[in-house]
Amino acid sequence: MCGVESFYAIKAIGNQQLPEPVWLDQQEYRSYEAMDAVWKIMDNQFHARPEGFQEEQEKEKEESTTDEKLEKTYPAPYQVVPEIYLAAMHQAAEQYAQLAARVANQPIFTGKGCINRSAKVLPCQNLYDVRIVEVLTKNANNLLPKENHWHLHSFGSSNNQLYINNESLENGLALWGYKDNQPCSVGILQAKYQEILDKLQVGWQQAQLIDNQDILYTQSEETWYLFCKSENLQEEDYLINILASKCTLDKKITCHNSWRNDKKHEKNEMYLWIRKDAFHQVKDILGLELSLKTSMNNDC
Repeated sequence: MCGVESFYAIKAIGNQQLPEPVWLDQQEYRSYEAMDAVWKIMDNQFHARPEGFQEEQEKEKEESTTDEKLEKTYPAPYQVVPEIYLAAMHQAAEQYAQLAARVANQPIFTGKGCINRSAKVLPCQNLYDVRIVEVLTKNANNLLPKENHWHLHSFGSSNNQLYINNESLENGLALWGYKDNQPCSVGILQAKYQEILDKLQVGWQQAQLIDNQDILYTQSEETWYLFCKSENLQEEDYLINILASKCTLDKKITCHNSWRNDKKHEKNEMYLWIRKDAFHQVKDILGLELSLKTSMNNDC
């Protein structure tokens, strides 16, 4: 450092104050603070920017951000459905069956982007709500006669975009119509949703990593309980994770069906991690039928 005891500082450039000099042996020293200030002043002078230019830029940026946060509004009947909030799993079947019913009550879609000409479309604020309905319906259709299926599909995100008056509807649900198809009643659909959720809640057995070393996503067994089951539903692990998120439990439970060697496992195998300090909360809110084995737990 050429033997100097302190780092020099330019007091001011163009009457603009810079950070005070600091000693090299002080931990607070940050050369980039002085360098950043110098570059900003030189940049403003080079481009002959007027006083207050930076403040004006920040104001424009803030206004732009505010505009982006404003919710889009669409003409009737395509107003966006607000996010659904769940206090517990037992509310899900009714809430999401009613959302499906709202789609069915829409008129035939006359916008652009949908390949089904008899589709009914409803934009939704929350992508998780859309995906929950799609996955629940996919599983419910396995319990219904083919002619009574609900052909509900999500749109937006990474899927196809739909447009009304040249405005993207972003996220939502589309109910495709077919000549020989008559969807079952909303009451029956809700009952099938409940059957799916009931299946999701059962079949879990407590396990240990030492017996399941092929698990890809691991947690510390000091703070997490491990449960395994054979999956009976389509996308069951995904459904559990997003329902847990809707119930604000996403940091307390995680479910997967990924393994270090997938060839050694059936597609219907999956595992569940639950934080020990949230075990009873997760169990009660999601209605999971879980029991702890005394032989595995000294703290249960």
